[in-house]
Amino acid sequence: MVVAEQTANWEVDQGYTAAQNIISANPDLELVFASNDNMGIGALRAIQEAGLKDRIGIVGFDAVSEALNLVESGEFLCTVAQFPSRMGEIAVENVVKAIKGEPYAEYADTGCRVISGDNVQEHKDYLLQYVD
Repeated sequence: MVVAEQTANWEVDQGYTAAQNIISANPDLELVFASNDNMGIGALRAIQEAGLKDRIGIVGFDAVSEALNLVESGEFLCTVAQFPSRMGEIAVENVVKAIKGEPYAEYADTGCRVISGDNVQEHKDYLLQYVD
């Protein structure tokens, strides 16, 4: 059951404040879903300060490096990875097709993947191909 929704504008500090408010108003809260990892990181701080880290789980979104480390340490239950490099590839392919007057995909699902403790190292290894 969703007990609250608050915007935090993709910011750590605003995620912290939003989580404080939600925790205060919902003492039985069990899970925070943050629409991006930065807000989840802020929520983590609020949860830790409230002494509830063993009772409230966090799910983030974006699989940024800090969130991957938090998944690895068990402080996040998981995060969700998107694949921006694949998004870029498909976009360029479709732009080229459009310029040439060829049919192109109006919708392209590049997928996403839940990154948990079970596959976090595999995802970190995958990301190494994008590091100089």
